Amino acid sequence: MSGINIKDLQINILSLIDVLLVVTVVSFLLFRVLNLTPDLINKHSWGESQYAMWASSYLRDGYFFGVREVDYFKPFTNYIPIASYLAAAVSDLFATDLVFTGRMISFLFSVLSVVFFYKLAGIIFNDKFQALVTTVIFVVLPINMYYSGMLYNDPIHLFFIVYLTYLLFSKRDSAGIKFYYSSVFMLTILI
Repeated sequence: MSGINIKDLQINILSLIDVLLVVTVVSFLLFRVLNLTPDLINKHSWGESQYAMWASSYLRDGYFFGVREVDYFKPFTNYIPIASYLAAAVSDLFATDLVFTGRMISFLFSVLSVVFFYKLAGIIFNDKFQALVTTVIFVVLPINMYYSGMLYNDPIHLFFIVYLTYLLFSKRDSAGIKFYYSSVFMLTILI
């Protein structure tokens, strides 16, 4: 042979595939952020409108615990709308559009979820390539694409579940820490 090393060729191909997978993840995230719109009416579900109305009522009436009736529907939730609190606080602080701010917060939590999902997959598979492929699958899931740019609690909850699962797996060898993180993990799922 004329000096072509098969091992080096395989490493170069795997490096190229890694770069392509990272570009795929970044392009899907970029596509998601470019399609964030401040429009709310007739675009998406009534649930996002409900979160936006709660955030608007926090700005108008001040912050209160939980939810209250902001339209002709009775609130049927028994949780704190974290996304509405954050959207109202950031929108009030920087004087930005409320819905767009809420969608950006969801997007940022989705990006953080992708980062820690990649780290978690790296721990589970112990292989960079498999972690990247798994992360690409995670990013292109339609449900993840939908919620990553909507004013909902779901991206925030997903981030904490992925992050605490990552902490649980990364600290799995230390006994005292393991109990603490597993307790926090179970509490997160129960909430």
